[in-house]
Amino acid sequence: MPLLRVPLRRIDASELAQLLARHAAWLDNPDDRPSLIADVDLSQLAAPGCRLARVHLEHVHWTGGILEGADLSLARVHHVNWKCARLAGATFNEAVFEQVVFDEADLAGCSWERSRLIDCSLERVRLQNARLLEAQLESCDLQKLEAPESCWEQARLYQCDLRHALLRRANLLRSVWEFCTMLHLQAPEANFTAARLQSCDLRHANLTNVKFFHADLRGCKLDRALMSGCNFRGAKLAGAELTRTVLREAIFEQADLLAADLRGADLTGARCLTSAQLCQALTDHTTILPNGSRGPYMRFSGAERPCRW
Repeated sequence: MPLLRVPLRRIDASELAQLLARHAAWLDNPDDRPSLIADVDLSQLAAPGCRLARVHLEHVHWTGGILEGADLSLARVHHVNWKCARLAGATFNEAVFEQVVFDEADLAGCSWERSRLIDCSLERVRLQNARLLEAQLESCDLQKLEAPESCWEQARLYQCDLRHALLRRANLLRSVWEFCTMLHLQAPEANFTAARLQSCDLRHANLTNVKFFHADLRGCKLDRALMSGCNFRGAKLAGAELTRTVLREAIFEQADLLAADLRGADLTGARCLTSAQLCQALTDHTTILPNGSRGPYMRFSGAERPCRW
């Protein structure tokens, strides 16, 4: 990510209060010119609950800042560094962020509805219970993100890096993920209903008990993922790489498994699989079939039916 241009003018708390008051006055009586805060160093300064809606922030260094509950809806934020900032409960609805650093910031409970993030860094950010409804993220670094029980409904992510991210029990209903790297993702009990994941890399991910109702996972890499108890009703898994994936007691009712690679996969106890589905998939002697026997699957063998212990 490009460095902030220098030099930045260091201002103190009293000058910050003046800037915020000036912007508040602009909000009450806006004109055609944007309210701009640029080329300043605000490191460690506090402005909890501040009104920064529709502000233009450019080349601002605000590391360690305290802005809990701040309103930045409809803001335009470019080249800002909020590393280690405290922004819990802030509102970013319909804001645009470009080349912004949020690394290790506290963003718990924030609202990002219909916001757009381009080339931003959110490494090790805390986003639990955050709302990203219809948000758009492009080329963002989300490694080791902590976002349990967050809402990403109808969000769109393109070429984002979510290695080792935590999305436990997150709501990802109808979200779209394109060309994302999601190695070692931790998302047990998440809801990917009707989500579309195009050419995403989910190898070694923990996706235990995830809902994939009618999800599109065609062409995804899911090698060695933990997917026991997943519900794939109506899901599209054509061409998916599921080698050595654990799929114990997963539900495959009406799932499309055409050319899905199940070599080495563990399907013990998998339910609602038909002979036709397994004949369309690729299995071999390392595949464990629903009845506990070894593959490859043979038609009329009955191995698609799980054992009843």
